[in-house]
Amino acid sequence: MTQECFLLQEQIVWAENTFDPRWAQRDYSVIRLYDINTGIKRNITSKTRLASPALSPDGSKIAAVETSTGNRYSLVVLECSSGKELYRFSNPDNAFFLHPRWYNNEAFVAITLKNNAKAIADFNMEKGEEKELYHVENENIAHPVRLGEYLFFNSGISGIDNIFAVDLKTGERKVVTNRKFGAFNPAPSADAGMIYFNDFSAKGHRIVSMPFDWSKALKFDSAFYRPTRYFGKMLLQEAGENLLKTTPDSSFSIKKYRKSHIFNFYSWGIVTNSTGDNLNVGVSSQDLLSTTTLSAGYGYNSNEQRGQFYTNFSYQGWYPILDFSYTNTARSTEIYIDRDRNGPLDSLRKDSWNQQQLNFGLRLPLILTHSKYLESLTASVNTSLVTVYGYDLPVRYITESFNGTFGSMIYNLGYARQLKRAARDIAPKWAQSLSIYFRNTPFGGNISASLFAIQGNLYFPGFARHHSLRFRGSYQHQSQGNYRFGSPVTFPRGYGYTSFEDLSVGSIEYRMPLFDPDWELGRLLFLKD
Repeated sequence: MTQECFLLQEQIVWAENTFDPRWAQRDYSVIRLYDINTGIKRNITSKTRLASPALSPDGSKIAAVETSTGNRYSLVVLECSSGKELYRFSNPDNAFFLHPRWYNNEAFVAITLKNNAKAIADFNMEKGEEKELYHVENENIAHPVRLGEYLFFNSGISGIDNIFAVDLKTGERKVVTNRKFGAFNPAPSADAGMIYFNDFSAKGHRIVSMPFDWSKALKFDSAFYRPTRYFGKMLLQEAGENLLKTTPDSSFSIKKYRKSHIFNFYSWGIVTNSTGDNLNVGVSSQDLLSTTTLSAGYGYNSNEQRGQFYTNFSYQGWYPILDFSYTNTARSTEIYIDRDRNGPLDSLRKDSWNQQQLNFGLRLPLILTHSKYLESLTASVNTSLVTVYGYDLPVRYITESFNGTFGSMIYNLGYARQLKRAARDIAPKWAQSLSIYFRNTPFGGNISASLFAIQGNLYFPGFARHHSLRFRGSYQHQSQGNYRFGSPVTFPRGYGYTSFEDLSVGSIEYRMPLFDPDWELGRLLFLKD
């Protein structure tokens, strides 16, 4: 939801951000309406780029600001019941519009910004015309409201936003509020005898009211209300100078982007995993449109004391994402040949071999986010081919393969929905997730295995702020063939993986912050949660 909503009698309208299900950078701003009496929410528009919606007094029309993908701005009027466009005001100068507000069923006022100056203009739908009512220079005005021949708005001309009023007949301007920290969003009563507004305080905005009498209001003195540059001293203290004055004014040539430019190396170096048993040295590349990612390098496994070469490639320019990975790994193991750990010591054998793995698949990540919940659905299908050679022992672990090549298919389906988190929340207050996994060996060969698993998580608020309570449940079925796949199920802490034909796992976890550090030691050390 955007910052503003508009209330008229029993209806609330607002602009809400929505996303293309597949392309994360393609987003929209749609108009939504909520009926307080019925409790029904509905979309007025879809796949639009509209902001600052305002209902007409009779509730039949909505005025809104439209921004096109080419940064062209328009004021449009929509039919409330259907979302159909009724009227579009001409904007040849491409002025920027803000805060339309109706004052009768055919006309409204709005802020216009062009030629680096703001003004309040009248837009008459019946006459199809725009008329400037009040013009300012070097002043940030907002939220205009017209009531008869009076025009109310808030302005930060003194460095603190307050509400002012202008008599459209005489052009005289008066001061309506003089709040210590700021006053915003004027809403005068029908007879202009009372004015309601947001009064800003240390605890946020409050809705307050005060009587208003034009004859008793303080006259606006432009000499007294001069713009205050509070940021000036701070700018000199932190930067030492006005950086904008030293920024070079350069013009850059424009040329067509070539999709063949897939290599754009941005990172290289050493990376360790969270358990510390793998060390990777490699490079990473991502093209300017983020459609092609590539990484390659060498990794070392301290447990087996062997290394591997790896490469990963992902192309995201199509609706399904294309994923590819290849590893060439040196492996080693120790195993008791007689399977009897009480036997002679010479029954323990060591062996080294080479293993190559090729993964290829398609992935479809869908963004379903709406309202205050982050929501996603991901489906994928992958083929994995593993080739082993140089394995000379007569027996093997159930999770390792003999010499030769075997293939498997991997299917994944995952859904997640969570309430947006505050910065200090350890986990979301409300969230649900579900993952379904299936892997088998449909291509035949000397390996036969299949695994099905499902796992779900439920998150709830804890007993205090930023605490989290999570319930997790899992079920797994693995065929008892001559090979075992690695399990996607999360095991309880303290338990290693053990293969079962049927496995059910449940856990309850309570997490809470012990403290929230915000420490610094000059410029040498900074620790923050």
